[in-house]
Amino acid sequence: MTAVRKKIIKKPTQATIEPKEDLSRYTLTTPVENSISEMEKIEPEPSEDEAFGQSKIGKIWIIGFAILILLSLAGGIFIYTQDIIKSAPTPTPTTAATPTSTANPTLTQIPKAIDLSLYKIKVLNGSGIAGEAAKVKSLLEEEKFTVSSVGNADKSDYQKTVIQANKNVPQEFIDKLRTFFETSYDLEDGVGLQETNDIDVVIIISKEKTAPPQ
Repeated sequence: MTAVRKKIIKKPTQATIEPKEDLSRYTLTTPVENSISEMEKIEPEPSEDEAFGQSKIGKIWIIGFAILILLSLAGGIFIYTQDIIKSAPTPTPTTAATPTSTANPTLTQIPKAIDLSLYKIKVLNGSGIAGEAAKVKSLLEEEKFTVSSVGNADKSDYQKTVIQANKNVPQEFIDKLRTFFETSYDLEDGVGLQETNDIDVVIIISKEKTAPPQ
């Protein structure tokens, strides 16, 4: 008997397939890469020049900061003092009393006592009255005048008494003479006398006298 062999084909049993783990989240590095990354992490030590430069920069920063603080303090002190000065009451200026200069009093030129005997007088009679010159001489000498001589004038009809004086005779002396004669004689404006060494003043007595007051 022809046996029919049935070919038994076994179906493969379905094996449980576990899900594969996602390895993409892991970074695979080689030993060379690891050593390079480690070297990058290690910072190189600065050289001496770099260290000196860094310390110098640090000092500059410290000095600049200290200067800034000092300037701030100085500014604050200045503002404070200005506020004090402004708040202080302004003193009212006291005007110093100007000393009144006592001006030297102008001396009302009190005429010095003139030495009336210093100047020589000559009396001439021009009145036509005998003895008139001698009488006047006596009156003048009583007043301390010096009469050196008497005589007659060139004419005997003088209407006014004339007083002639040299330039060296002071006006005060002439004024004294005029004051003396005004009470008794009419006076004419005197003319200059030619200078001589002997006589300083010449007086010509007139005829006419001043009328007595009524």
